[in-house]
Amino acid sequence: MNMYKRIKKDTKWTIQELGFFKIDSIKKEVLNFKEEWLKDISRQSIGTTHMNTEMYRLCATDYEWIPGTDLITEYVNELKFEESKKELFAIYNKLEYYYSGKIIRCEFVKLKANSEVYKHTDGGPLLHYSRRIHIPLITNDLTTFTVMNNEMHMKEGNWYEINNQLPHSVKNFGNSDRIHMIIDVMPNEMINYKG
Repeated sequence: MNMYKRIKKDTKWTIQELGFFKIDSIKKEVLNFKEEWLKDISRQSIGTTHMNTEMYRLCATDYEWIPGTDLITEYVNELKFEESKKELFAIYNKLEYYYSGKIIRCEFVKLKANSEVYKHTDGGPLLHYSRRIHIPLITNDLTTFTVMNNEMHMKEGNWYEINNQLPHSVKNFGNSDRIHMIIDVMPNEMINYKG
């Protein structure tokens, strides 16, 4: 039996700080990203909410997924270095165990210096039923994450679950970019849901 105690996303909790991951090698590799940030510009191209961000996606599942249908995750990119991969798989394993589920999305998201992600909620069944995890890789003291009225500075290496069904936003008023690893985990109960 795992240790996960489900907190429904239709309740009013906002952010949970849940632990710490070793991220040294991942952080070192991501700090050297250049062309990686330009491979997929879909995130910043849709509307104004994420226009100040850049993304490097490792894996993804179709946002249009319907509960009861097959959940297909596509692996589109990977980390280059073995130590980074080891840290990533340790994170995946811990999260899949903790949530009794499967990793369905993983991406690195850079929020540019002196900018923000505007208030929004995540829509669609995929993002409603999956659990959204943020792991800060690079941040600064002038970066805050807000869900409803709960504003928090997320620390590097810690992992947080946000309730993405409530309005949330991010402000980076520092002079350096902020980079988070964002991971979605779909609980097995939803993967196996037959309606």
